[in-house]
Amino acid sequence: MIFKKRTTMWFYLGLSIAPLAVIESGPSYVRSLLQLTEEFEYHFVLHPAVAGVKLLLLNSKQTATHTTVNEGEALKAKINKVGNSVLYEYLKVYNNPIAAEMDYFQVVFALCEVLRQVYVKLEHQSSYTKFVYEAITKIDSRLKAHFFGFLSNELAKIATKIVKDQVGDLDTLFAVATKKA
Repeated sequence: MIFKKRTTMWFYLGLSIAPLAVIESGPSYVRSLLQLTEEFEYHFVLHPAVAGVKLLLLNSKQTATHTTVNEGEALKAKINKVGNSVLYEYLKVYNNPIAAEMDYFQVVFALCEVLRQVYVKLEHQSSYTKFVYEAITKIDSRLKAHFFGFLSNELAKIATKIVKDQVGDLDTLFAVATKKA
């Protein structure tokens, strides 16, 4: 069950990040990644009760607009509300049951490739203002918390199991060798 949920979350994260590749490297690109990670956390990570309270506290807008970026100001991300609904600026979420049926390892591999491209693009930022740097740090910490951390823990568990199995095989081999000697 947990793998299906993660597969779905990570599938939509990768699906949402991919279109951002056409945005020029710079504060606008960083701001769109920041907005996407904010929307991702709201939709997939926040407890439904907390998300509901946050929705009630949001100011409702009549029309949806993309936020403009000013170089001398902090890059901000916020959840947009139109009427009684949340309007995502970058997060793509569809009512598609096939996302949960996707192969976990294929989704992880594809998302790793998309995130590699994101980090390469972030590495080649032309201007690092204090605000851009703070936003990149926030994006990185969110990706670490919601993707890299989980993936790292899973890989560590697999590696530990493999080592324990191999050490157990060595113990058996040494026990047999000791009996023969």
